[in-house]
Amino acid sequence: MAARNWQLYLDVIFRIITFIAVFILFVLFTVLKDVVDPRIVGFFCDDNSIRYPYKNHQSVPDWSLYLLVLGTPTIVMVLGMLLEILTKKCKRGQDSNRSSRLLYKQMILKACLWFYWFLIGIALTDIITNIVKMYFGELRPHFLAVCDPDWSLINCTNEYGHYVYVTNYTCRGTAAMVREARLSFPSGHSSSIAFSMVFTAFYISSIDIVHRRSPAQFFLLTMYGVLFPSLVALSRIDDHRHHFRDVIFGSLLGIFLASILVFFSLEYFELWKKKVKSKEEEDEEERLQEVVKDKD
Repeated sequence: MAARNWQLYLDVIFRIITFIAVFILFVLFTVLKDVVDPRIVGFFCDDNSIRYPYKNHQSVPDWSLYLLVLGTPTIVMVLGMLLEILTKKCKRGQDSNRSSRLLYKQMILKACLWFYWFLIGIALTDIITNIVKMYFGELRPHFLAVCDPDWSLINCTNEYGHYVYVTNYTCRGTAAMVREARLSFPSGHSSSIAFSMVFTAFYISSIDIVHRRSPAQFFLLTMYGVLFPSLVALSRIDDHRHHFRDVIFGSLLGIFLASILVFFSLEYFELWKKKVKSKEEEDEEERLQEVVKDKD
């Protein structure tokens, strides 16, 4: 018993340290993203992919993205926890207070574990996305509109009339907007929403009442894992914020990280389920012993 308790304490300490480490990295890269300049790359004057006009309005602004990415999983996990408690409570019927408390602890622990991994994952998604953005410094579709280079000082062709790669140019636009226009690849909106919705879909599929109904599970997985991320990704292309390759890579990054974290943590969930099952069996055995004693 003492060894099991120590193992539990060490597991909790490890998870707290992991969370703190990821949180520090998240804050660090959030600060560096606004301080360190991205890689400066050039362009070809005939590159029509960066000649789109700048749109002030975004179909999915940052505040609505945060609501979707953070709010949806939180609400779904709370409702899922309550649904599982009510479902298991109805199946068990009248039960002892001890058994009810154990049930509540099990369901709350499960929801907390999923939310823990969600916070870790969404932070890692943001960190990796920003690292890749800063490294490549790819130009957004509206780069030239924001940069507003002095074309009179730029030599676009060589002596043979072929377009050359321009690296020596000066932007006359607002410095902050020009800097942001160098962060096209990958799409942060796409990676965040893909991770959030796919992770949420995995959580929904883990709920017993959903897990046993294949059509419902398929619909929810499709809606959360494909529909919302696709709509957000398409809006980023329509708003001239990203190229097609940006949203594809961002979406794949979010899906990959969500899948890795879920399957990595599933080993812990399986062990947890075994512990819960053995605990329930012990409680059932105790109840049977009490019934036998009462009969005697």
